Amino acid sequence: MERNLPAWRLTCFYGFPGRARRQESCDFLRNLAGQDQIPWCIFGDFNNMLYVTDKKGIHPHPQALFDGFRSTIEDCSLSELALTGGEFTWEKSKGTPNYVWERLDRAFTTDTWWHKFPMCNLSVIHTTRSDHDPIKLDLAAFSFSRKQFRFRFKNTWNFFHKFREKVRKQKEVLNELVNREDEDGVRKYFEEKDRFNDLLLHEEQYWKQRAKAFCLTEGDTNSKNFHAQASSRKKLNHITHLKNDAGDLIDNHDAMCEMMKVYYKGL
Repeated sequence: MERNLPAWRLTCFYGFPGRARRQESCDFLRNLAGQDQIPWCIFGDFNNMLYVTDKKGIHPHPQALFDGFRSTIEDCSLSELALTGGEFTWEKSKGTPNYVWERLDRAFTTDTWWHKFPMCNLSVIHTTRSDHDPIKLDLAAFSFSRKQFRFRFKNTWNFFHKFREKVRKQKEVLNELVNREDEDGVRKYFEEKDRFNDLLLHEEQYWKQRAKAFCLTEGDTNSKNFHAQASSRKKLNHITHLKNDAGDLIDNHDAMCEMMKVYYKGL
């Protein structure tokens, strides 16, 4: 985040899972809303739902809980950010008569926060090992030019620079199947989920080799660690600020872009 950006508040929230304590969660939300007037975003697993369409499957959600949660959000003067990539974030017993899908995870903001980040995007990330899918909030979308890579032989050479594209496309396939309830759709969903998991395993192997972390045992599945080692040199090349002719440090992204454009035009 740019250092000169005005302050805003982020709250990561986890609501009480037991229905008997839902009122406590709502009271706590109201208390949080009154603590500060700066732009606010609250994000997380609320263990509650706003609409009837937030649940599919057995055991309908009580209307009183819908009403209570909606009333709380209105009292806090919050607006919900739209979710992309799927309708639900938690599932249970998929492929059986007892299946349940629920939308438990959300992000809410004040109007002042939304006006600061009008290009934000909230998306669901489908996982292969858990029944609970995380959500991701991007404050803004930026596009970067593609780099040219030299070919180097690795065990995963056939994935190399197309790796991320394969993972992205497989996620799209899962997104198309995630809400299918028919027998054929459920079967295809699990088949594609297995393929997605295989891709992630190959990705882990790729990062192990790229990071040259041969000293680590094969049983260590902390791919974040491998990724950090492989990417550390790239971070050293990241430009955090520039100095203008007056000797002032410029760290605003747009200002740095304009400064470089003027410099090269002068050349």
